[in-house]
Amino acid sequence: SRCTVLTGAVGAGAGLGYAMQQQQQQQEVQVRGARGPCGEYGAIGVVELKQDAKHVFDFMRRIEEQPQWNPGVKLSQIVNKVANTTHVKQVLNWSFLALRGDFNMNLAMHEEPQQLRIRTELLQGSMMRRFSSSVGVTHTGPGACRLTMDLYMQPVVPVPFGIRGMVG
Repeated sequence: SRCTVLTGAVGAGAGLGYAMQQQQQQQEVQVRGARGPCGEYGAIGVVELKQDAKHVFDFMRRIEEQPQWNPGVKLSQIVNKVANTTHVKQVLNWSFLALRGDFNMNLAMHEEPQQLRIRTELLQGSMMRRFSSSVGVTHTGPGACRLTMDLYMQPVVPVPFGIRGMVG
């Protein structure tokens, strides 16, 4: 499908992995392809959770724990934190068909606690020209919430024409 490659990327996001770790039953993650304002490849993922919204947000803020629950993240290290902005170094695994490797990203994560949202932007990366995401939690009822992630990326190298349909 059009979103096959990006589904994995969305699952690697800080929030959507929560459904995999915390929920005993399988949750349906809805993903659709999107384009960013500068033509970036993107995806929007949504999952309904049977958890308190504040609890899910607190989980998303624990960025250094990502390698424990997300197999696509090898390292997630806080470099520094000033007010609601955290600078993070990440090493991620990637794979496409028979190709595999690691890539480094230096990110700025801006927490918006009142809105239960974290916005992330790329400061520097070995394989990405642009990367941004927004992960937010919305209270939907007692002990229930909706987790939404918008993710946009533009690789350093052009995406070959025959593969573009698979990545958005």
